[in-house]
Amino acid sequence: MKCLNNKNAVIAAGTEIKKLFFWGLTDNGDYFIIFGKQFRRTCNNNNPIKSNQIMKIIKSIGIALAGIIILLFIAALLIPNSYTVSTSILINKPQQEVFDYVKVLKNQEAYSVWLMADKGMPIVYAGVDGTVGASMTWNSKDDNVGAGSQTITTILGNERIDVDLKFIRPMSDNATASTMLKTTADKQTEVRSEFYGESKFPMNLMNFIGQRFIKEAEVQNLENLKKILEK
Repeated sequence: MKCLNNKNAVIAAGTEIKKLFFWGLTDNGDYFIIFGKQFRRTCNNNNPIKSNQIMKIIKSIGIALAGIIILLFIAALLIPNSYTVSTSILINKPQQEVFDYVKVLKNQEAYSVWLMADKGMPIVYAGVDGTVGASMTWNSKDDNVGAGSQTITTILGNERIDVDLKFIRPMSDNATASTMLKTTADKQTEVRSEFYGESKFPMNLMNFIGQRFIKEAEVQNLENLKKILEK
């Protein structure tokens, strides 16, 4: 246990720590606790820690934290606000058959990992499912699923479906997504799912984390879709 012979210096140091970090000094009678380390009020040690040494430590920590914050802000300035997550899979079924299935919002209950995470949550459908203007609204008590809605905005032949996504909980946000289909040379259907998101500065710093989670979910969605259609 280290020594502090100058009680006023300890208190001053603790005050500065509190200003910087909102914690740091605890008075437990015979000793103080600074960042989890115990310092006696007094002792006979011939080499006590001096107040200027404490202040140097505090300043060093403050400078280091300020440097990290500045670097994070610079990184956020360099990262684009908008991003696209794209995944694809080949399904051994005709394009029209695949399209007729994926355009129906209610079918997502069978292959979307987000909807399958809370199968008992209320889902409300509006409009003619599988047509422009059709929508679904979900409201789960599970914050991993949250609440929100999606609405079909565009259908191009049997090649593309666009939807608007509105997230209410656990956080409010808007996004868009597309499902694109095409027939390959070997008569399979390539299904490409794309998610288009945007985050304002400095929250765009977290985009790469969100993209990873969305990518994993979309890959699983397409694998589930493939299993269903190729039964």
